[in-house]
Amino acid sequence: MDPFFKRANAIIPALYMGSDLMVGFPRETEEDFAFTDNYLKVRVPENPLGFEN
Repeated sequence: MDPFFKRANAIIPALYMGSDLMVGFPRETEEDFAFTDNYLKVRVPENPLGFEN
């Protein structure tokens, strides 16, 4: 678990965080989109605190 999320969860146990990511922009190429998509899959955990859905 990322140290930031671990610390935030220790301070505020009922903390929930979310985000919206917008993709697609004028003149975006398939390569641009693939780069962003891959980056997000690697860097942004889908469920960083490990909660069950």
